[in-house]
Amino acid sequence: MATDCLFTPAHHLGTFELMKCDIRTDQAVGPHPPILRGLRHVADALKAAGQKVVDWEPPLQTTAKRVHVSPLLGSLQCRNCLTADRQQSGMAKVSFLLAHGGNDIHPHLVLSGEPLIPDLQESFQLKAADCPPRASEPHFFQGLEYEAAYCDYWNSTSENNGQIVDAVIIPVALHAAVIPGKCYHTAYTEVINLMNYSAAVIPVTKADKTIDVVPKDDPKTYDRAPVGVQIVARTFKEEKVLAIAGIVTACMNVAVCCEYASSYWV
Repeated sequence: MATDCLFTPAHHLGTFELMKCDIRTDQAVGPHPPILRGLRHVADALKAAGQKVVDWEPPLQTTAKRVHVSPLLGSLQCRNCLTADRQQSGMAKVSFLLAHGGNDIHPHLVLSGEPLIPDLQESFQLKAADCPPRASEPHFFQGLEYEAAYCDYWNSTSENNGQIVDAVIIPVALHAAVIPGKCYHTAYTEVINLMNYSAAVIPVTKADKTIDVVPKDDPKTYDRAPVGVQIVARTFKEEKVLAIAGIVTACMNVAVCCEYASSYWV
């Protein structure tokens, strides 16, 4: 009987047809045109290389975002540890992500010597934990339920031909490279963090003001900004996801060369 190991040796990936899925939205906020174009480029390159690409419709990612960052309201345990002014509101707000007051983040920042970026300085400022750890237990168990549902969906992909999906290709964010102070939607990475899945990010193209029209934005805002995608595999599949990232990059490079050669000889 075959057994599954925690790390899949990279050379094993060439022995079977990779099956990848393409997700183009988190069902809440759709990506900008350059991101959609990048995803199409990746899917087309993989199909041209003989890889199988299918649509991906997992459990709602809005659920993952709610579990990961939204506050818990009205917890009796939290009311007991609120300051006087917050007690008057009769409501506690404890984020699953921030419940420890940044105490699990700042030690790592000290080791690296890097400061918090301005966008995160207020949210992740070091302070005493708002509440006892038990206050975030409801979100913890909701997170486990979501992970189980996502796992069940992933396993169900083997029902058609017996082959389970190897990796999922999704946006990193709804836009091209982040403009400082204008990163408002992080659900595309939060769902991966919540489930402890393995992920790698690769660049696939650049935004182009002549073809990528973003509503309500100046076309020049993201022009020439890099567009990346995430390649996501399951827990403990770091080597596998890195190997697949290499395969995707190679397929993209071949597609670019073929396009160039085609235009050259016309």
